[in-house]
Parts: sequence; structure tokens; C-alpha cells
Amino acid sequence: MTYTQLVQPTINIGATAGWCLNYVDNAINATQRTSTAQIAHDQAKEKNWVHPNQDYPRNVWFVMFWSIDNGDYQGLGHVALAFLDGNNNLQIHDSEVHRNARKPYQSLSELANWFGSVGTQLTFLGWSEGVDGTKIIEEVKQAQSQTKKKGEVMILFKDADGKIYWLVGNKYTYVGSPDDLLRIKQLMEKAGFDTWEHTNQSQIKYLKKLAQLV
Repeated sequence: MTYTQLVQPTINIGATAGWCLNYVDNAINATQRTSTAQIAHDQAKEKNWVHPNQDYPRNVWFVMFWSIDNGDYQGLGHVALAFLDGNNNLQIHDSEVHRNARKPYQSLSELANWFGSVGTQLTFLGWSEGVDGTKIIEEVKQAQSQTKKKGEVMILFKDADGKIYWLVGNKYTYVGSPDDLLRIKQLMEKAGFDTWEHTNQSQIKYLKKLAQLV
């Protein structure tokens, strides 16, 4: 999936130890601030923004969430901003990084080991499209293909009496006016079909045996 950046975070701002959500909220100028990263995660999950996997979007900043499973901060959660470039280089920024305690993490395990060094156990909950009411990325929807599907039939044919018919699947209908014919040809072109008016009478006779006039 491809994502586009809706809000460009101000990554290089200061932070305070233990105030991870405040750092992220300030970086994205969050509009609906909550009190803990765990609450922020739960609300983002309700909005279907959270993806509980490591299939990260590329070349955009996104949010990461963890639960804190023990110690004084148990139940409060942890949050960070992250970026994955086209060469699979990951950088994770949190309040620890921006209180100048360390450089950006380059993996989930590096972050887990940093917190684990003081006995804090984290569980990665997934990445998110936003936090605290602010969506910072959005999936780029692929335009639906208008090309013809395998097995579909759509042709124009001119009968012996000069009348033009439009065959779609196993049914055909009389094209009553030049304007109708033009609109039909435009539709067929968009769908990837040939707009040639077939005139081979033996082929037309065979088609009419198989198809139904409507």
C-alpha cells in the first residue's frame, strides 16, 4: 500500500523523560490530546488507524505504539514517530531521543533493549496512521481499473438492413441514434473494447443465434 503525508511532523523538538505522548503530540500539533499513550492507542484503534503488524508504509512519517507491561509505568503505554525509507532504513524518534539521551533507534529490538536495560518490558502494538485526533498519513487509493475483464464481450455490428446493434455479453440491442452510438463508443473505449462496426453477415448471423435481442 502507498501512503501520502497529511501532516509533516516537526521531529527535532525537545522532550522530557517519561513524556513520550507529549513529544509526539507537539511534533504533529495534535488536536485531541489524551493523558497516556495507551489511551491514545486505544482511541486510534477505534478509528481503525492502528495496524498490528510490521508492514510499515515507506517514505512517510507514521506513529508507533507499545504497551508497558511492568514497573511504575505499567499500563501507560509508549508512543513514538517513525520513518522507513526506500532502502529499509528505519528510524524511530521518541522522548528519550529528543531529550538527548540517545540517537534514534534503528529497530524495534533496539528500542526494546534500551527500555529493558532499566527493567521495563514493552510489547509492540503496531503502527498507526495518526494519534490524538490527528491523522498524519492517508492511504492512496488506487483508481479502479476500467479495462475489460477476461471473458467479457462487447461489440458493435451492422446488420444487412444497415441498422447498428450493440452486443453486451449474450444480449444485443438496437442503437437508435447517432448520439447513442457515440456515447456507446466512448463507453467501450474507456472499458478497453474495440469500437469497430462489424459487418460480416455470416458472423453476425451466428452471433444472433447465440444472443438474445432486448
